Amino acid sequence: MTAPLETPELPAIGIVADLSEDDRLLLGSYGEFLSFQPGQEVINQGDPQDCLYLVIGGLLHARRVSHNREFLLGRIQPGASFGEINIFDPSSASATVVAREFTQVWRISRENLEAFLETSPVAGGNLVVGVATQLSRRLREVNERLVETQTALLNISGWE
Repeated sequence: MTAPLETPELPAIGIVADLSEDDRLLLGSYGEFLSFQPGQEVINQGDPQDCLYLVIGGLLHARRVSHNREFLLGRIQPGASFGEINIFDPSSASATVVAREFTQVWRISRENLEAFLETSPVAGGNLVVGVATQLSRRLREVNERLVETQTALLNISGWE
């Protein structure tokens, strides 16, 4: 079961690393701090999803079910964020995210993020740049994996 953290504070990690302490304190007040126990789902694939998450501590796994098989998409560790795509393009969750150990996250809805951007546009701009940077890194990683997979398939089939 989720529970609020006792002393919530956004540390200078991940997408909020370039924000000042005052800006992180303000931003933190626009979201909520939650705790998850091992095995507890944070997001369920297919459910409506309009929040951005930042991992404060712990470990999560992102999994996706496709063609009746479950695939591990990745490990989500402190400083990483998830849910960014649905902040900009609201839809259903593309994966399930599950706590693998006791985990603390900070969550903000799109509506509250927009309110923060209006209140503090410079800090909001820095936050958006942090999100764009993380998404760009992930896109590069996916491109690399795609090339590696295609190369492996070509080698297996004898087409080089």
